[in-house]
Amino acid sequence: MRRIFKYIVVYFCAFTGPLAGNAILSMLKELQLSYNVQLDDVLLSIPTFMFPFAIFQLFSGTISERWSRRTLIFVGLLIYGLSSIGIALADDFFLFLLMRIGQGVGYAFVGPVTVAVLGDIADRSKYGILMGFYGSAVTAGLSIGPLIGGYTAMYDWRIAFWIFGLISFLAAILVLAVIPRIDQVEKRSNERMVENIREVVRNRNLSLISLIGALAFFAMIGNLSFLSDSLRYAPFDYSSSEVGLLLTVAGLVGIFVSPIAGAFIDRFSTRLSTMIGLSIAAPMIALLALSDDYFVFMALLAAIGAAGTFIWAGLLTISIEELPALRGTSSSVFNSSRFSGYAIAPTLLAPVYAAFNFDGIAISCMVIAIAALILSRCLSGKACFHRRAIISKD
Repeated sequence: MRRIFKYIVVYFCAFTGPLAGNAILSMLKELQLSYNVQLDDVLLSIPTFMFPFAIFQLFSGTISERWSRRTLIFVGLLIYGLSSIGIALADDFFLFLLMRIGQGVGYAFVGPVTVAVLGDIADRSKYGILMGFYGSAVTAGLSIGPLIGGYTAMYDWRIAFWIFGLISFLAAILVLAVIPRIDQVEKRSNERMVENIREVVRNRNLSLISLIGALAFFAMIGNLSFLSDSLRYAPFDYSSSEVGLLLTVAGLVGIFVSPIAGAFIDRFSTRLSTMIGLSIAAPMIALLALSDDYFVFMALLAAIGAAGTFIWAGLLTISIEELPALRGTSSSVFNSSRFSGYAIAPTLLAPVYAAFNFDGIAISCMVIAIAALILSRCLSGKACFHRRAIISKD
């Protein structure tokens, strides 16, 4: 029972960080009016959150191999929470962006370290299902954030960031109360952080899943970013709360699908799980451009959410199994890479949106998802195949 509480706290931390990342998508119009800026300016708040997150987490997992994972998570949540309150108080757009950077830095010390904590406290035979739930928690945060943002934006968008700050402080308290201080058994392997990162990067599978993760997030988040804006204007004219609800559906579906994805991985393979997810996501992304009905949008986003659960469950499991002695570093490199795809998507796709509207976005993101699918076929080794047989031998 005590282990279950530890899992719940880890998942709550995984859920907390992404809340603010996607909340921006359901309040784009309100932020433009509040700060008197253009859409491109508001979309900068996504990379200003994600780039620091991607860069700093490259080292946070490695640092956690040498010092307390619990302490790093606690400090990261405090920084994230204080930055969220800072955004709620910011009356200047530059200060708003500066606080977004603070959020990204704070969560960089939470995301990859919580993955490593799961590896520390879990039985290997349960890695698949536990990573399925973890991916679901992250997706839920990415999806429920816009719901909170959309509904609070009807009154005052700043309320959302007060909520995110308070949730972060609650998570920090729970970490100290529930997560034990673990003496890392891998410490003897971590005399030099740079060497750890090099060892991970030289690993073929870890390099592949890092690239696949970046492409998958680029396709999925790039698609959602501009779909959110498109739906606020003619011919749809959906409200901020209606858009927020649509974006939330994907995360809620992921919560229910995650046990299936995890059980699938534990019975079959991580590679197959990833390929199935990408095979579903690619056509669903393209079909969004053809939809003109609210509930069709909802169904397609639900399918993309379910697909994402299979993708992330597979890739996350590989990230902690490929090099068990360096799972903190492996998790950092993988997460840094995949969230880099998240960060650059809005900026790189903005010219496509300006020239070809959402149709161009849907086609581009579908092609990126297909590229990720092709790369996933190149995964090999025991961390990617025949899960049940490997676990029984070990």
